Amino acid sequence: DQSRRAVAVLERDAADREEELRRTNEELRRQAAERLRAEKALEESHKSLNCIFENSPIGIAFVTDRIVRRANPCFHQLYALEPGQAVGLPTADFYPDAEAYEAFGREYYPALGAGERVDMVRVMRRHDGTEFWCRIIGQVLDAARPQEGSIWLMEDVTERRLAEEATLAAERLKREFMDNMSHEIRTPL
Repeated sequence: DQSRRAVAVLERDAADREEELRRTNEELRRQAAERLRAEKALEESHKSLNCIFENSPIGIAFVTDRIVRRANPCFHQLYALEPGQAVGLPTADFYPDAEAYEAFGREYYPALGAGERVDMVRVMRRHDGTEFWCRIIGQVLDAARPQEGSIWLMEDVTERRLAEEATLAAERLKREFMDNMSHEIRTPL
């Protein structure tokens, strides 16, 4: 009688443990399937973002410690670099001189460190030494840890800038002409 009770208790314990193992296995399978779905979604997201990065008509660079870590083809074209040549270069190489580089850091890095997005137009220098007007937009990935990197978008706006300057010059000439003509009309010879 006592051995039958002991066997019954053992059988109950074994059944309980078997049920617990079944539930644990089900939960592990569910978690594994969920993880696989998440990994696939992450892979698709990575592919999409990489496609955007590689095909963007705007130069894009990922920078840490003012060193280019990754740059898209348009960035390389913008700065007259061979594909992949920008990686590892200090960002100082893209400024007209050391003072412009230092001034940029003083002016914009406090805002970046505060998590703000910066957007400006400045003269930059290509690898071949030519200078151009560049619209630069930058933001750190994580304001709490700005040293982890920032993303920079760059666009050559030289033609737009020259057109704006030409328009302003034409408007100034027109104003001067109109002022002179007005004076001539009011004070005839």
